[in-house]
Amino acid sequence: MFARGVEEAVHLKLSEEFGEHYSLSFSRVFEQYVTELAAETGKPHLTEAEYKANIGGDAPSVEVIFDGDDCNVFVEAKMSLFADDVLLQDNQNAAYTKTKRVREGIGQGWRVGRLLRETAQFGNRFHKAQDFLLVVTSRELILGSGEMLQRLYEPDKFDYPDAEAAARMPLTNVFVLSIEDYECLVGCMRAGEVDISVLLKKSSEANKDGATARLFFSDFLKEYTNKWTQPTLVTKARNEAEERMLEVFENMGEQPNA
Repeated sequence: MFARGVEEAVHLKLSEEFGEHYSLSFSRVFEQYVTELAAETGKPHLTEAEYKANIGGDAPSVEVIFDGDDCNVFVEAKMSLFADDVLLQDNQNAAYTKTKRVREGIGQGWRVGRLLRETAQFGNRFHKAQDFLLVVTSRELILGSGEMLQRLYEPDKFDYPDAEAAARMPLTNVFVLSIEDYECLVGCMRAGEVDISVLLKKSSEANKDGATARLFFSDFLKEYTNKWTQPTLVTKARNEAEERMLEVFENMGEQPNA
């Protein structure tokens, strides 16, 4: 947890220092990381590149589409300049403005769901009753579900594009989670502790009741695991960094005294 706190502090400092330039340059790295983590699960999925090869490069898209048992699970990465005051808004207009990127991600999920079903190349692969969406953010926003997000706004400020989208992917099927919670989910899937279809259906039902809804996605995961696992990508990067540090220290030790 200390390491994660340091990482977030560095991210916020760079955001403050370089603003949108930092956000735009790091966004692609963040999206690629989210995609690579999906591959770690070993579960059937479609990447954005594969999706666009069939639908077209300009089509609305998400980073990853998991093949659930009887549902589609979309993963959309949203790296942005989410400041601390996003988490503490009691002003509806300010909350609406500052969560624009999250709303965009939800809109992408609705459009992707329609396009998947209209594209002949995919056949019936994605013709499933329900879609779920994980909006993975670069820091914890404490937003919970799409329905909780909607409650922050003025009435009728954010709604479904049509009845089909509302039936296919209601806002209770949308989860806004931090990259850390997404890493935990990937670890649970890789270990075989979680069936993502079962988890999301159960969590969506919980989100329909204020007494059982949760602000943190990790709260839904806790009943499936007693230990969070670190992604192999993070472990590999850390080991390589430690090896480089050791090499530097060893070389320093070989230098003659000045």
